[in-house]
Amino acid sequence: MTRRKVELEEWIGHQLVKQNGCCAICARSFGQLVYVVDHDHKHCAKKGCPKCWRGLLCERCNWGLGLFGDSIRILAGAIVYLQDNGGGSTEDG
Repeated sequence: MTRRKVELEEWIGHQLVKQNGCCAICARSFGQLVYVVDHDHKHCAKKGCPKCWRGLLCERCNWGLGLFGDSIRILAGAIVYLQDNGGGSTEDG
């Protein structure tokens, strides 16, 4: 096993404890959910760099961030849109 892979596995173990086994965004328990390592795409194109690892996300939240291009401005706009148009919920979707 490579040093980087060992480092990633240790980081994942630490994050699972830190995040109480839940997605860093929606807080759903990973339980049987698949989790992914979220990483900063601006830092490096691959997720092999410890400096770019941000947290563990469920697939749904990871896809959401990706589709919104990790843009805080666009995500904030989506929140306002949902609030203004009665489509939002504070509950899990």
